[in-house]
Amino acid sequence: MKRGLERGAARGLILFCAFVAWLGRFVQDDAFISFRYARHLAEGHGLVWNVGEPPFQGFTNPLWTLLLALGIRAGADPVVQTEALGLSCFVATLWATRRLAIELTGSPGAGLATAAALGLNFSFSSYATGGLETQSQAMFVTGVALAAARWHRRRAVVDAALASTCAGLALWTRLDSCVLVGPFLLHAAWSARRDRLAAAAVALPALLSALALFTFQWWNFESLLPNSFYAKTGPPVAKAVVHAAEYLASFMGNYSLFPLAALGVGLVPRAWRAAGHPWLVAAAAACGAWCGYLLLVGGDFMEYRMIVPAMPIAACLVGWAFARGAGATIVWAAAAGSVLGSASYAHRTSDQNFLTEGPAVETIHGLAGHLTDPQSSWVEVGVGLERIFGGDDRVTIAVMAAGAVPYYSRLRTIDMLGINDRWIPEHGVILGDRPGHRRGPTLAYLAGQRVTFVIHPWARRDPVESSLSAYGPEQIRRYVPQSDIRELPPDAEIVELPVAPDRPLRALYLVRNPYVDQMIRERGWRTFPCLPSVRDPTPPR
Repeated sequence: MKRGLERGAARGLILFCAFVAWLGRFVQDDAFISFRYARHLAEGHGLVWNVGEPPFQGFTNPLWTLLLALGIRAGADPVVQTEALGLSCFVATLWATRRLAIELTGSPGAGLATAAALGLNFSFSSYATGGLETQSQAMFVTGVALAAARWHRRRAVVDAALASTCAGLALWTRLDSCVLVGPFLLHAAWSARRDRLAAAAVALPALLSALALFTFQWWNFESLLPNSFYAKTGPPVAKAVVHAAEYLASFMGNYSLFPLAALGVGLVPRAWRAAGHPWLVAAAAACGAWCGYLLLVGGDFMEYRMIVPAMPIAACLVGWAFARGAGATIVWAAAAGSVLGSASYAHRTSDQNFLTEGPAVETIHGLAGHLTDPQSSWVEVGVGLERIFGGDDRVTIAVMAAGAVPYYSRLRTIDMLGINDRWIPEHGVILGDRPGHRRGPTLAYLAGQRVTFVIHPWARRDPVESSLSAYGPEQIRRYVPQSDIRELPPDAEIVELPVAPDRPLRALYLVRNPYVDQMIRERGWRTFPCLPSVRDPTPPR
């Protein structure tokens, strides 16, 4: 009876957390990159960024993209599909986290408290949706951790095989999952070294999955790494470390986790004496390795997305320290403190686009607002471009927000931040040190790619933009940052595109073509000249 009540409480808690996550559901612009690749694959064009061009890997989530392609082929809306998949992974992750916490603490109550603290964490709950593979990565990583812990206790070959299988699926979800799952597999392999069957169960599924993944990568793209690796790495190491350290400290501070973490660390010796577990060494190594990885790549610009995959393991480590070092009851107190800190943080940032401290990190509110906020409304821009041009291959756009606008417009697109472009990550001009936003194109490169329109993603939210009657060097550089204005074609101008009845979009008409010139004449679109001073041979600072 007692066990039935515990299971019922666990189901109720997890369903409540899923309901909260559903209420806060959102979709972010970067998800539409995967949507575009998946749709092209479903329509028979292959894994391409632009139809008719060679295959290209501007996505980091092969398994997620392939699943989306299957759904799109069956007629599913990718936004709805990712909501369903993400929430399902969220539920599975919470279930596995609870079971893992019980495995470590021996207390169903501590397991329930750990799951509650995780499931009601605002960032973790938010990324139950969002459109990206974040929650599925967390699910597979947690599956590896749980199966490895059970393998250590039971020595059942099925647990070893399950850990290895989940590790392989995690790699297919995101290649950087190897940082998190590697310590668990190494621990399991070492403990199974004298048992041939168990050693094979640990090694083979993961190795075969990795081999299949690298074969898939090379066969399709002639590269073992996604293009985002080259676009998102490269800042000076010192600056990347500082940015990532601020990113991690911001997470700990905003969620009021420093006191809980300090108390948990203080309890580790006592907890280890009470119930040490070799698996804990692998878990601590996984969390430490993930922090090192974040320091290397400079963190992220999205609100704590890169921390989410490691959060279940970290939560179980803290739960173990509290439960074994001070008793199961204290775990509930710690969970309550965590949930209150999360609620306070969610309230403070509910109307903020960026975090106010540390690095330039966009909040969940800011990420969601890009697509729906009337002052940007990238979905509206993409839909409007599709209505105007119908996906005509004579029109090429260049955008920095390479998600919803390219997806909905169906136009050939140059990704100005280089995630979906080979040339920019290696040769582009330096924009700054923000992860994923380090390099951009030159005007000469865009002209060489026959770009028709350069779209400034935030032009519609700027009242100055809509009042200009002519454009000088500084205004042009807002469309192509850090560009050399001497490379601007002499007949370039600004065109007002009627993407919405009362909300036109001004775009830089870079490379002229007769098709667009005819539309400008016939439809009476407004144009604005580039001032002669724009030709002034003054390179950007």
